Amino acid sequence: MQNKHADLKRVPRNSAQLFLSKFIDMAAVILTSVIIARSLGPASFGQYSFISAYVVSITMISYFGLDNLTMRNVARHADKAPQYLGAVITARWVLSGAAVLLILASLPFIGIEGKFLPALALLTASELTGAFVTVQTAVFKARQQMKYEVYITVLWRLVSLTLIAGGACIGFGITGLCAVLLAANLTRSLAAVRITKSRFFQPDFSEVDLMIKEIFRDAAILGIAMLVTNWLFRSAQIAIKFLLGSEPVAYFQVSYSIVLQVSTVALSIMLALFPVISQEARSDQVSMRRVADIYAGASNLLICLGLVFSVVLMLISKPIILTLFGSGYIRAVATFQILLVALVPIFVYSLHALLFIAYNKQQYLILSRGISFILACLLYLLLIPRFGPEGAAYAYVIVAVFIGLLEALLLQYRVLHTMTPQLGMYFLNILLASGLSATFILKYSLVIQLLVLLPILLTVSLQLKKNYAILAHYRQRRCAAKAVHA
Repeated sequence: MQNKHADLKRVPRNSAQLFLSKFIDMAAVILTSVIIARSLGPASFGQYSFISAYVVSITMISYFGLDNLTMRNVARHADKAPQYLGAVITARWVLSGAAVLLILASLPFIGIEGKFLPALALLTASELTGAFVTVQTAVFKARQQMKYEVYITVLWRLVSLTLIAGGACIGFGITGLCAVLLAANLTRSLAAVRITKSRFFQPDFSEVDLMIKEIFRDAAILGIAMLVTNWLFRSAQIAIKFLLGSEPVAYFQVSYSIVLQVSTVALSIMLALFPVISQEARSDQVSMRRVADIYAGASNLLICLGLVFSVVLMLISKPIILTLFGSGYIRAVATFQILLVALVPIFVYSLHALLFIAYNKQQYLILSRGISFILACLLYLLLIPRFGPEGAAYAYVIVAVFIGLLEALLLQYRVLHTMTPQLGMYFLNILLASGLSATFILKYSLVIQLLVLLPILLTVSLQLKKNYAILAHYRQRRCAAKAVHA
């Protein structure tokens, strides 16, 4: 009991450290996108975004859910951690080879010009190197030593920003950019391996033959879920490229990159909670009630934060795009204002995904993301030809809202029966964010925008008050448990 309380006490500190890491990463990614977008221009940046979406959608095979499984199993079975890490590294090498073969096999069908093939090869090597790093950082998270994640992130982003800024000054082009990204990821990889070996443990490859089949079996469902999820959210860039051309991809990408980085706020909270949830994720009623309590507090907080970030960024959306990317990307403003609505569901379904993983129910992730992928493809075909990149943004928001709802219901009825999804507040916050977005898209007056802001401010204040009440109730229960144990 004392160990569990100690683990929970680490959650705020670990959340803060992970948030710092994600904030640094978020700021660096946005700044990197700004430099690249300004240096390449909309047409070349759109081509680069398409190549990146294509490469990442296939190299995700090398991840295959191994990072979250590493966190879960190293946290649960510390005595076998070195052997497990050795087997996971081997599995990642095998999967990386499969990704390379699939990229080679699909090249004739995607229409990439020959002059971009070196860039594609360099970017593939960079992404696979990054995949290797995440196995190491999963060990940091499993051992709740998030500070090393901060160190790695700072080093990686400083190196990449320095190289990218230098390359932009000399006009590096798409191929030079991909070479710079590979160099930064290699630096990050060497540092991560050194920390793992010196601060934690060295990988032990002695039991690879015994463990690797079990790892592939455990990772299979989660890996498929991750692949489907990645295809779901990378499909917009690919659909825009084939339906409209390269330049509109740039308008969607600059907006999407900001939304994606802001969503890491929710991810930092959830990754800090994940080791605790993994240890509590058992089928007895006491454990399920504890997890339900964590879900109640976390989901309320995430839904509220999603609305706050959506509204704040929406109010300054035009200055953000024009200041960061320049007047050449003015068409991205409307796309950005639409995409920001998706922050509410994105924030909360990051919690849903980790709960499915903790209870080893990844098949429900495949179900929800698979259905959503089909829905997204249909919406892209319907909306992109008519509305351009804004149509892709509409489709993205609709699918994100659907995922949040479906996964909440699957959790309640198939996994964690003691939880109560906050669906009323979920849809209210989405409605409020959508209303504010509509005032910008339809160019309503400032008075109308202020009238929409009033209920938003009231709703946020009520949610913060509710979050405080949940936290106070949780503290009372924890104090009562300590008194009984004493």
